Amino acid sequence: SIAAMILPYTIGVILDDLAQPPTYGSTSHEAFLDVLLNRLEQRDIPPNLKTVITEFPASFENIITGSRDQSLTNDRKRMEAMVESMIFQIKQHTILIN
Repeated sequence: SIAAMILPYTIGVILDDLAQPPTYGSTSHEAFLDVLLNRLEQRDIPPNLKTVITEFPASFENIITGSRDQSLTNDRKRMEAMVESMIFQIKQHTILIN
């Protein structure tokens, strides 16, 4: 489902950003990737559900911006809260279809 692809898409955007010369070896990017991969593993949004998403989560941009903020590197609780917010927004704007 589209809803289930947002988390992997976010991971891909952060990986792409990490591959750019200005952010090689960025610990904040790596920290966000760890949080996102852990949540992906939890399957908060099951990939096999037939769903439609009515709105892309606004918090996506907060996560991308946050991954570029080195001051968040050691603030795992804040990173987890940002990812939780995005998952909540995804669920809030997801409609199950038959």
